Amino acid sequence: MKTFPLANARARRANPPELPASRRQRPLDDRSTHSPGRGKGAETVLVVDDERMLRGALSTVLRQFGYHVLEAFDTLDAQRLAESGQKIHLVLVDLYRAEFSNLQLALWFRAIHPEIKVLVASSSVWDVTCELGASQQIAVLPKPFTPIELADMVRRVLESDDGLEQCVPAREHANSA
Repeated sequence: MKTFPLANARARRANPPELPASRRQRPLDDRSTHSPGRGKGAETVLVVDDERMLRGALSTVLRQFGYHVLEAFDTLDAQRLAESGQKIHLVLVDLYRAEFSNLQLALWFRAIHPEIKVLVASSSVWDVTCELGASQQIAVLPKPFTPIELADMVRRVLESDDGLEQCVPAREHANSA
């Protein structure tokens, strides 16, 4: 069984605290963790992260769920891919400490390519929300997250009309119910 730790690679270096059992990684091939009716993706997702290992892990998970994945190592590479004429349905931007260039990239996609949905993964949801504002129609995925939570969030954002649809991971819905 394979698991792909998707917590921010930089944060993992500092000996993170043990997660409660409900938040631990589940194997990707454990189909019992799938929600009823969850389909595999066929859309194209652009993954933007400057850390090759994390970008690769995110891309691997998304490919396992059927998505076509493009990878960009920085803002300019992402903009080049967006302008290349390839159909991109969603851009996944990994933020580390609300990096200005990546925040600007998320806003650039909303302004220049409003047809492309934007999902930002961040360990600092408060900072991202304050910087971007809810009116920007940019969904936020809090870190750390599991492969299943990533796949669920990508699907929910792609299926939403405005890119948001109160997009929060399933664990948040379970806690609020």
